[in-house]
Amino acid sequence: MSLVVWKKGETGWQAIVRELKEETQIEDVELHSADFLEQFYEAHKNRIMVIPCFVLFCKPNQMVTLNHEHTDYRWCTLQEAKQLAPFANQHQLYEHVWKHYVESKPSPFTVIKQK
Repeated sequence: MSLVVWKKGETGWQAIVRELKEETQIEDVELHSADFLEQFYEAHKNRIMVIPCFVLFCKPNQMVTLNHEHTDYRWCTLQEAKQLAPFANQHQLYEHVWKHYVESKPSPFTVIKQK
C-alpha cells in the first residue's frame, strides 16, 4: 500500500491546502512551515521517510464538513493530541508546534504565501 498525497506538479504546501479542503471543506487558512521534519523508518520497504510538516490556522469556530474518508474529528489540547498519537516523533512535533505556534506568535519567516 502506498500513500500518495502530492499530485503531479504540485508542491508540498499546495498538497496540504488541497487535502484540507477536500477532506474538511476548510479553505481560508494562514499557512506556515512548521520548521520541523517528521522522520521514520519503514522496515517493510527498507526506507527512511522524511516529511515536511505544516501549520495551518483557520478561523475560530471554523465549520468542518468531513468527506467520505473520515468519520470524526476533534479539536484537542496538547496532552489530548499526544495521547492519540502512537509515535514519539509525533509527540515531539506536537510539542514543537504548541510552543512555537500556539503559545507564541509564529515567526513571519515561516509564513507560506499562497498564490
